[in-house]
Amino acid sequence: MHAQELRNAVREHLDDPAAFAAAGRDAEVLRGVLETVMCLALPKVVFQRPGIKERIEEADPVPPPPAPGPDRERLLELLRS
Repeated sequence: MHAQELRNAVREHLDDPAAFAAAGRDAEVLRGVLETVMCLALPKVVFQRPGIKERIEEADPVPPPPAPGPDRERLLELLRS
């Protein structure tokens, strides 16, 4: 049951990285994300905790840093030479 709810939560929020962005800046959100991922708490239980939704909404999502190394075009160029 827990795994099914976790899969559903991930599917519903896969395009919304706000919780993961907030987890990088807020210890309480990080604990909630870890508890959910480690199947220690259901997502709905974590989101019912006081202040968690507000903390996630307040977090300003930052785009991920660029991947190290060359981009695809540069890699193809290097392979051709």
